[in-house]
Amino acid sequence: MIERILQRGTWVKVLAVLLALYMWYETMAGQWETRVFDLRLEFSEAPGKIVTFKNPDMVRVTFEGLARALDKIDPARLTVPVDISSLEPGTNQVPIRLDLPVGGVTVSDIYPQVAVVALDVKETKPVSVKVETRGVPNEEFEAQAPVPDITVVEVSGPRTQVETVASVFGTVDISGAAGTIVDRMVPLTAVDAQNNTVPNVEVNPSQVSVSVPMKSRPPAKMVPVRAETRGAPKTGYRVKAVHVSPSSAKIRGESSVTGGLSYIATEKIDVTDRTQTFTYPANLVIPQGVTSETVRVNVTVEIEEDIVQKTFAGVFVQIQSLPVGYAFNLEPTTVDITIEGRRDVIEEIERNVEENSDYLEAFIDASWIKEPGSHKMVVNVRGLPSTVRFESIVPSHVILELRER
Repeated sequence: MIERILQRGTWVKVLAVLLALYMWYETMAGQWETRVFDLRLEFSEAPGKIVTFKNPDMVRVTFEGLARALDKIDPARLTVPVDISSLEPGTNQVPIRLDLPVGGVTVSDIYPQVAVVALDVKETKPVSVKVETRGVPNEEFEAQAPVPDITVVEVSGPRTQVETVASVFGTVDISGAAGTIVDRMVPLTAVDAQNNTVPNVEVNPSQVSVSVPMKSRPPAKMVPVRAETRGAPKTGYRVKAVHVSPSSAKIRGESSVTGGLSYIATEKIDVTDRTQTFTYPANLVIPQGVTSETVRVNVTVEIEEDIVQKTFAGVFVQIQSLPVGYAFNLEPTTVDITIEGRRDVIEEIERNVEENSDYLEAFIDASWIKEPGSHKMVVNVRGLPSTVRFESIVPSHVILELRER
């Protein structure tokens, strides 16, 4: 009996707890709450038109209602519809509203309350396909014009964008190709007349199949490059050396044409009146029927002073400051003077000597002699510019015999 009473008391306690929990839930669920969710805008279709701009993508919505009703809102699945089906092309402001499928809940605020939508008329037009190659094929082959399997495609999108499309453009990579490229799929991009990409348009089809024929090139041959000059440097200067970079060129042509070519020349490089070393970018003179990978080279022409030697033979030796009261005898009476200098300076000295035999003067200084006898005298020269170097005076000494009168 006691055990039955105790068991019956346990059940009463359990029921009391469950009843308390239910009352708590009913109390909480019956409370009025405010909740805020960020919801995505869902724009409708606009037949015959294209959305070029829309803002915002999300709005902040404030809900009010009983807690148990608010619990039924799933912000991940709930969107805010925006009807743009009847809007005209241009920029439009559309009020944002939300009708809830959930009872017991109201929308107290939406922020922002207006969506900005820009529409344009959808247009489609045919345009031509242009394909270019990129890269360099194997050196034994030459790429021909690429051939797409489709030459005209359609572009569609906003009228203002489609109207600017001049063509669709694609590039095919031919790097290292050693034979004809067949059926290479090439993506296409819409471009305007200045080859700038036109955004927000679709190309249909978006890619084409392209073939690039390859033509075998004539045999190659390496030949030296020879620099050709014309004219002469300024008098007193000469061309010391000519250097070419690169010094050789790879040429191609039929053997009957290239077989007799031992070198390839540059255009004539004018060195007239030059006095300093210079570098000139010279074009190659490529014979008919020949092609060259190199079409221009740098030619460095070294210009230096044109140094020459000149010997003036039989120049009389003058005696300077001969002591008074002495007779003299000089042996020998003439010397050969060899000088070295720039050609134009030497030539000027030659002209002066021809016009005036005393222009080049050899002499000895006898001012130090105080007594008669035989004296070995050093021969000196004067009357020459400082830019001239004495190479030799032969003989370099003469014998002066002095005797009293």
